[in-house]
Amino acid sequence: MLTRFSYVFLGAGSGALVAFAYYFPYSWPVIFIALIPLLHAVRTARTWKGALVAGMVTGAILVGATTFWMFASRPLPTAFSLSPFVGFLSVLVSWLLIMLFTAPLVGVWAVCVRRFFQSSILATVGVAILWVFIVEYLRMYGFALVTYTPLVSNPLFWTTGALGYPLADNENWLQLASLGGLWLLSFTVVLVNALIYQFVVRASGKRRVIAGGVLATALLIASVLPIISWRDAGTSTPSVPIGFMSLWSHNEDQFAAITDVHQDAQRAIIDLAEKGARIIVLPEGEDYIDLHTSIDIDRLRHEGVMIVAAGPTRSPDGKKLLRGYVSDAETGVAETIRNKMVLTPQGEFLIGIFRYGMPLIGLEKSVARFEDTKALGIGSWGSAIEYGTLRASLMFCFEVFAPNFGKELVRRQDSDVVLAMISHARFYDAQNLHQDTFRFLRVRGVEAGVPLIVSTNHTLAYAFDSYGRILMTEGARHESEWGIVSVPLIPR
Repeated sequence: MLTRFSYVFLGAGSGALVAFAYYFPYSWPVIFIALIPLLHAVRTARTWKGALVAGMVTGAILVGATTFWMFASRPLPTAFSLSPFVGFLSVLVSWLLIMLFTAPLVGVWAVCVRRFFQSSILATVGVAILWVFIVEYLRMYGFALVTYTPLVSNPLFWTTGALGYPLADNENWLQLASLGGLWLLSFTVVLVNALIYQFVVRASGKRRVIAGGVLATALLIASVLPIISWRDAGTSTPSVPIGFMSLWSHNEDQFAAITDVHQDAQRAIIDLAEKGARIIVLPEGEDYIDLHTSIDIDRLRHEGVMIVAAGPTRSPDGKKLLRGYVSDAETGVAETIRNKMVLTPQGEFLIGIFRYGMPLIGLEKSVARFEDTKALGIGSWGSAIEYGTLRASLMFCFEVFAPNFGKELVRRQDSDVVLAMISHARFYDAQNLHQDTFRFLRVRGVEAGVPLIVSTNHTLAYAFDSYGRILMTEGARHESEWGIVSVPLIPR
């Protein structure tokens, strides 16, 4: 039997292994053993309290490590006119509250596993199902509650820390997302952990050797077998050259950095158009209306170039929206496509808490200004972008957190490709957020089953095919870069 401190150490061990699998290069295989210390603590716990403690420790470290990028954010001090210390304290409160909310969910899972976890294959499968349902699916509902504010209506989207995301680093395992999305990836991770614990760690003698050999061989084959092959280009419809970009500024002054990025966007549009791009995707925040006065729109229109952009506007009830639109290739007029659904700062700050908490310390005016400039209104599914026979869906920033969001866009709009627009301008250079964003995008594209192309600022831009393979990358040097990709359109 274990001592009470052993439960803490084993729970912390699982949390640390998950964090390692998330953020150390080429360490995704570690996710297949990350839960074994926790499972051992749960299986050998003398009471349900021991299992609860172990689970809560794992949950706190898991979500704490995978949301640590929140501390790289910088909008709160500017939004509220607060000192850097108070801004940091606000982020700290949000981070701790998310940890305190998630940790009990893993604890509940641990208690359920202790009660029902037996030696049968069926019970082992049940362990994986319980994790996906309690820790990942219900967490999205809970996050929607703790971030509640009447100013914002979002779909369920908070999947940061989901155990399936490290598998996005392996093209073979990633294909499971085309069958069951992120949920199947996470289910697979927990199932493998449970199988290893049940039939290797707890086994003995020949049974341990045989089971370990079989599982290791199966995992190795599944990881390296070339199960994906390029489709015959002759079976694909002709594609449209699409320009995408990664824009950066290293200017410490936030407003000067915005100017730098804006100027790079102008240069990118002109250069991409000259090199043959027919659709040019701008990062989130690069407003086409502003660029309209800075570049030769008439020439672009004459050449049949369509610009995909996003800019702020207001709904009839006065709420601020972030609206995605395109310039008509023939008239140059901006046509609305859809409004952003998953709206920041909902993602990195619990804005409901700040809305009700700030007046308590005499910051009523700051809250009012925050609501006017930062709190955004309800989004919409909108319609597809059409360029000849090409149909493209538009996805914004935090929407890439939402499981099956791209898939639902493609289903509703009958699209051939997803165009994503992301901005990390509100964050300092957070490497773990770059890694998370890459995985979010890759999984969303495979879930949707179509190519995904993303333009960004202050993070890398990618073009993925429908299998999640990288066709092109821009911004790897953390300097403004852009390129053109022609994605083969696979008949659906």
